Amino acid sequence: MVRHWIFVTSPENYEVCKKYNVFGADSRYKIAVTEHINPGDLVFFYVTKKREFRGPYKIVDRGYYDPDHQAVENWKSPRKQVRYEYIIPLERLVNRDLRIPLEKVFDKLLFITNKKGFKKRSFRGVRGGYTDHFQFSIISIRKEDFDTLLQFVFEKEQDLLKKLFAELKDQN
Repeated sequence: MVRHWIFVTSPENYEVCKKYNVFGADSRYKIAVTEHINPGDLVFFYVTKKREFRGPYKIVDRGYYDPDHQAVENWKSPRKQVRYEYIIPLERLVNRDLRIPLEKVFDKLLFITNKKGFKKRSFRGVRGGYTDHFQFSIISIRKEDFDTLLQFVFEKEQDLLKKLFAELKDQN
């Protein structure tokens, strides 16, 4: 059975994930990484500070512990003693880095049950609102939520293709 996930990370760490095609988690996520996340599972990233999803990705191998992986030294943790040494190999499912602004899908996502605080410009001090849903690095989501994000990707891809065809038509 395919499971669907959100991996939460900072903009800087997302760049490392893209470069090495892996996601890293700390020891608190050992069981999730090694026992629950499986090859074939599907993922979107939620990039904090940017308030956007990126993806989709597919898990290509079982997660494993590797403190010597190249990405480990590049990931930054807000807590200095924490290292992301549990590695999940990924494959990007689209060639471009598509961005899905949270505001475009916010009201449709079922895993966000508390919508409080979303409209505020500053999120410091917002407690008990939607940001609580992104406080963990690995979030299991329902297929319906994954499909909502995927639908946005398809629509964006169609818009890009229409624009490309229009440009090609204008050149002829």
